[in-house]
Amino acid sequence: MNSRSVKPIDVMIIGAEKSGTTSLVRYVGSHPQVCTHDKREMNYFVNDEEFEAGYPAAYARYFSPCTDTGIRIIAKSVAVSGNPTAVQRLHAHNPDVHLVMVLRNSIDRAYSAYWHAKRRGWEDAADFETAIERELSAECDESREGNDGTTYLRKGIYADQIAALQVIFSPRQVHVFTFDELKENPLSICRALFSVIGVDESFEPDVSVRFNKAAQARSPQLAKVLSYRGKIKKIIRRLLPRRVSDRLKQRLVAWNEKPLQTPAMKAATRRRLEAYFNPHNKRLEALTGRPFNW
Repeated sequence: MNSRSVKPIDVMIIGAEKSGTTSLVRYVGSHPQVCTHDKREMNYFVNDEEFEAGYPAAYARYFSPCTDTGIRIIAKSVAVSGNPTAVQRLHAHNPDVHLVMVLRNSIDRAYSAYWHAKRRGWEDAADFETAIERELSAECDESREGNDGTTYLRKGIYADQIAALQVIFSPRQVHVFTFDELKENPLSICRALFSVIGVDESFEPDVSVRFNKAAQARSPQLAKVLSYRGKIKKIIRRLLPRRVSDRLKQRLVAWNEKPLQTPAMKAATRRRLEAYFNPHNKRLEALTGRPFNW
């Protein structure tokens, strides 16, 4: 790919997981002056192998159609916000990048993330309570690809993430919205981001479609195979081009999903987590200067 056609990322959605970020990147990316990736996550900054291959290779993988001179690039990688190395890499890539965080009630986010991890084959705990006890006991299985997806509580301590970002980036570059705001008025958030990157704010994306809905695995065994690093994945990558193997995995993941009806969280568990997150949420309010009625 011609080096002139490789453009830096203008906006990166970096969190939070299970907070509507897939929908947001699709909405903003539908703008004719904006380009984004088809994959759910742009893993360049969090994946050592991709990062070592260089940004031009990542651009060819994620943004190959984005060749227009005036196009703006928006990407999403919710793992960045809790990854100091990835944050540093992103800053080195573009010190002027705008960061977007959509924050969801930490308890609801944790519960949703648990079921997401079950669906992807990352989580083997029989119930949410066992999973959070395991996290609190620092017993997360580090052999899993995406094992960070099982850190349900730590990922909901948004104050730590915002504070770390403010050390490196200017406050004007960090844009914080809530999950409820995204649900109730997605067009307002889209227009705010259109303004930030200097594109036509009158464009109205179709916000009636919701992406990445909650689901469960038809086959937990297949979900594990698709999620684990190992010899099978290495063999497939040797035999097939990266784009082909990526597309195959996406299709298998989609085929293996079915609608999910989650049981209500136990009242005692919710009370326990309210006490756990309360001091962190007070710090978050102090950092952002806005209330979070969670």
